Amino acid sequence: MLCYVLSGSRQHIKLAMATTPHRIVALLPRAIALILAFSSKHHANSFTMHQTQFGCHRYCPKSSGLHLLPLSEVWDISAEWNNSSDIRSKASSCEPFSKMVPKLGCKSLDSDGALIASTPEDPSGYKLYLATNIDDLPSIAHLTLEVFDATAITLSCTSDWSAFEKAVVGAVVEPAISMYNSYANAVGYIEVLSGLRRRMLVIKDDITEVKQLPGLSPLVSPNGSISASSSTQKRLTSEEIAATSSLILILARMTEDNNLQAAASVEIRLQPTDAKIPFSQPWLDNLERKLVHLFPFVNKNKDSTKPPLRPYLCNLCVSESLRNLGIGRALCRIVEAIASQHWGYDHLYLHVDPDNDGARILYEKEGYEDVGKRWSVLWAGGSDTIGYYMKKLR
Repeated sequence: MLCYVLSGSRQHIKLAMATTPHRIVALLPRAIALILAFSSKHHANSFTMHQTQFGCHRYCPKSSGLHLLPLSEVWDISAEWNNSSDIRSKASSCEPFSKMVPKLGCKSLDSDGALIASTPEDPSGYKLYLATNIDDLPSIAHLTLEVFDATAITLSCTSDWSAFEKAVVGAVVEPAISMYNSYANAVGYIEVLSGLRRRMLVIKDDITEVKQLPGLSPLVSPNGSISASSSTQKRLTSEEIAATSSLILILARMTEDNNLQAAASVEIRLQPTDAKIPFSQPWLDNLERKLVHLFPFVNKNKDSTKPPLRPYLCNLCVSESLRNLGIGRALCRIVEAIASQHWGYDHLYLHVDPDNDGARILYEKEGYEDVGKRWSVLWAGGSDTIGYYMKKLR
């Protein structure tokens, strides 16, 4: 089971003939994810209960359409609340969105969060929103799969093949590859969508008997306290709350046929600073950490101290048609502003593949540095080569 936490472009595996067995085996966890997604009890209504069972959730004004809320409006509501609350002593003063964006140097966005760059593809109508409901997630899942998925198989050049070989490939291999790619895409989509659903905190507009928090306010403060009122339901740890409290930003527009078209998205959550690359499903992270705690010898890193929760940037992706416009840089800086101004944290963490030069150079130019720490468990495979970066926000 995968989690698409790294920035990059879709990579195709080129094969001269049909798919190899290890590629099929690699998709078995995805098949399990598909079964779990359909058998899960956490569908639309019950999923909202799962996300809010600790007795508190973020509050936002009512929205139209697909529950998307303009980030500029949510920002200003949260800024007003934060500036008058206890978090003000730790967080930077929250400026209005219209003043904050120009100061961050987000040249691709105007003061209202709308895309202003002109391209041949006509990006007019794109605006930055906060996803607040599971109905907002399918377009984000499609975009994430388009940018990060690497399960597609294509044929290499066939110019030197004989007529017989081409006939065999056309009759047998190409249909098999097409079926495989369709299967991989369908399972991958369900996996990504299911993970987004489980990680995102559902924001409701009918607050009853719970403590009201504006949309960008932290549910776990820098000192580790939980911003939730007492509840008769099951008490959750700060790590469990953080795992299901992601904020997901999306640059999107409505098409003429009233469908949501996503151009870019990014996710920010709280994550223990143990350098672990998170799974798409939070319960798998919890399970793996418990295994390491029960069997310390499987962890090559002998640090036994409990890592603190800190802001973590992941799933930063931009549609290929709108790259090189500064959108990724703008999203990165806005996430940093949320972590410092709204959440009151001093550092932001992320993972990046060292072979992904585009993403790595972007982060390094933005001031991120590899902390050198890795999640080194026996079954990590090649994942312990992924860079773990941190930026000091102030």
